[in-house]
Amino acid sequence: VTALVGALMVPVGGVAGAAARRIAGAYGVAAPRWVVEVAGVLVCLPAGLVLGWTWRLGPVTVLLTGLLALSVIDLVLYRLPDPVVGATLVLTGAWMALGELVDGDSDSLARAIIGAGLFSGLLLAIHLVAPAGMGFGDVKLGVVLGLACGWAASDGFEVLRWVFVALFVGSLIGVVFGGALVLLRARGIDPLADPDAGTALAPSRPTGFPFGPALAAGTYIVLLVADRLVA
Repeated sequence: VTALVGALMVPVGGVAGAAARRIAGAYGVAAPRWVVEVAGVLVCLPAGLVLGWTWRLGPVTVLLTGLLALSVIDLVLYRLPDPVVGATLVLTGAWMALGELVDGDSDSLARAIIGAGLFSGLLLAIHLVAPAGMGFGDVKLGVVLGLACGWAASDGFEVLRWVFVALFVGSLIGVVFGGALVLLRARGIDPLADPDAGTALAPSRPTGFPFGPALAAGTYIVLLVADRLVA
């Protein structure tokens, strides 16, 4: 069964990546062909192997598609479009709710809502203290990420645990990514410059970098290790 799920998630991941690339393209982001599709396979395949053959693969795949699209957009435009964040939240949340209600586990929905409020609340606090370091788009993304963390939890304590793990791991990834970016920019190399624009990022933002992809990566890791989801 594991091998079958793994084989199935390769084309599913490719489709998810293609969808993410088309979504990003709607915002003027011309991602290289096949790059996002390969990324889709690389994130969906481990999820399928960990979760196994279950309805939970559905909302997780939708979530990963949305997060991949948002990450691509954020890396180029330094923004997280509300329509994409909102659609990811609604589609993922609706599928989670339907599946859990059929399973008779309404408590998981309450944990998901608590997780959404906790994650976004923590990011909002950071935004209010240091708005230059944490954009409000990241705060709104936190609703989606917190929903996933809360859904992955088995009880109230785990909601706190997974939210803080996702935030810590995401922050760690962000710091490493940001540090590497600063070093590259000091050498005149900016991997995040938009090649279609023909110019690098504004000199007034030499240390700026998008934080959304790092937060998404932290949440993705939580989904792979959460006991309630592991098959």
